Amino acid sequence: MANALQARHIQDHNAANATLVKHWGYPDRVLPCTSSCEYLDAVYWMHDVSMLYTFIMRGVILGMLTSWLTIRGWRMGGPAQRVGGMIDWMCNVVGASKRRWLLVDAPLRSWFGRVPRLQVVLLACLSGYLLVFSLVSIVYKTWYTPVKGYTNVYNTRTGIGGFSDRVGALAYALTPLAILLAQRESFLSLVTGIPYQHFSFLHKWLGRIIFAQSFLHTLGWTLVETWLYQPQPKVYTDFLKQQYAVWGCIAMLFITFLTVFSTQWAIKRTGYEFF
Repeated sequence: MANALQARHIQDHNAANATLVKHWGYPDRVLPCTSSCEYLDAVYWMHDVSMLYTFIMRGVILGMLTSWLTIRGWRMGGPAQRVGGMIDWMCNVVGASKRRWLLVDAPLRSWFGRVPRLQVVLLACLSGYLLVFSLVSIVYKTWYTPVKGYTNVYNTRTGIGGFSDRVGALAYALTPLAILLAQRESFLSLVTGIPYQHFSFLHKWLGRIIFAQSFLHTLGWTLVETWLYQPQPKVYTDFLKQQYAVWGCIAMLFITFLTVFSTQWAIKRTGYEFF
């Protein structure tokens, strides 16, 4: 798998006097660069930024859970002299505002069902983060590189690969949260004190987001390997023989199955047990 990934980025990892620069979750960068340097600079920069965005997202989620647990522990088990303090006053104000504005039923019941505004707001915030940071810091540029051993045959290299990797990395980063939201004996319930049934809405919509991201990741690399890289169909058939590509297709089939058979249409026809 490592050799296949290295070959995709037109670098000679066995070159004399080459220095290998580590990148998290990616093939090593060969320096000094000898060809297609601007393209390779863009590829590795987009990848490093993608990793940063996934770490930030996970850090924010962990930070929110840690703050929730800390405040909950303070209010449940703190000394008596803390009652009536600034933190308790702020918590009471926030709680009153939440009950008034965020715990009433959300609009668009035909889309979301009967859920409080708070869950829809959380979903909107997460969706907004994913939308913005899937599109920013992508190099929107095109490079043409000759194909070794062929005359007048060129590969077209764009930011599609970086975008596809970005949405794939974000989908992978969200997977643990989706699993936690689905558990009956939920760690999230222990931290927040919220019964697991209330997490089903976010679990369902987070699963759909992960499916959309996975589909875009698969579609993007399919376009690259079947259209932008030459010669065809040799490039695409060689690509599909790679182990990571095979496992990616299998994973996409499983995610598609879970998404389709989690819909009300499929559950009515097959039963929830089949899902």
